[in-house]
Amino acid sequence: MNKLKTWWFVFCNSLLSPSYYKSILSSKFSFSLKYLVVLMFFVYLTTAAKVGLVGYRLLPQVPLFANKLTSTLQTAYPQELVVTIKNGQLSTNVKEPYVWDWPYQFDEKEKKPDMHFLTIDTHASLDDYPTYTTYILVTKNNIIYPSSSNEGRSGEYRVYSLSQIKDSVTFDRTTYDAVLQKLSPFIQKLPTIVAIFIVAGIFFVMIFGTLFGLIWNMIYLLFMTVVILIIAKIMNKNLSYSQLYQFGMYGLTLPILVSVLVSLSGLHIPFIFTLVFIIWMSVVVNKLQVVTKNNLV
Repeated sequence: MNKLKTWWFVFCNSLLSPSYYKSILSSKFSFSLKYLVVLMFFVYLTTAAKVGLVGYRLLPQVPLFANKLTSTLQTAYPQELVVTIKNGQLSTNVKEPYVWDWPYQFDEKEKKPDMHFLTIDTHASLDDYPTYTTYILVTKNNIIYPSSSNEGRSGEYRVYSLSQIKDSVTFDRTTYDAVLQKLSPFIQKLPTIVAIFIVAGIFFVMIFGTLFGLIWNMIYLLFMTVVILIIAKIMNKNLSYSQLYQFGMYGLTLPILVSVLVSLSGLHIPFIFTLVFIIWMSVVVNKLQVVTKNNLV
């Protein structure tokens, strides 16, 4: 508890009191490093809290999603369709072109009456794809599909060659049901799986976020301390690079807090972090009236 009180005291003074930085001249580098580690932890704790809040709102919807997904998959594959791939070529038992529309049960707004989900036409070619009102076109030798999620199909598409399938494959409703039966237990466990991912995500953000934030900010200080050193020379302050670097470890407090608040507000202000850091550190350096040459590292 005493250590937390000490950290809070340092946090408040790093944030509000330029004159406090004079006392840093007699502080060990290890103390400054510990302060920055805890600061990064609290920063990413807020991010982890946001992840937890999103997860808390998401979890009640997962069972409904799993039920809808199960219902959709049960009716997705046509009863009459038999697809055979042999020697890299596809054939069917139905009249072509054969249209297969996915049952849109999740969001009816996604469904477009003039656009089909999949069309099978073994007489079509790659060049015919733009003329079909379908997202996916299956020909005798290829599967053609949009290169992106652009619903308008801007003209760019990707091709999967069926020649990559070396074995003979026959897929029908019986095969589909067998696959679905194996998938069903995993679908029903989706609420548990999602909950595990949310908890893991929270711990991942806290642990690795803190580590990444610490490394990133210490590298950031390596370069920004040069800028502050130039400002110190202009102000005729006899401060060494190592002293200013250690000041910067505390000086990051204000720009980090401002950046978090700006992010939470949904605003985007370019270079706000660096601008606040330079301005605050200039104030701190200017406030120092007595300077020593203590070796802090």
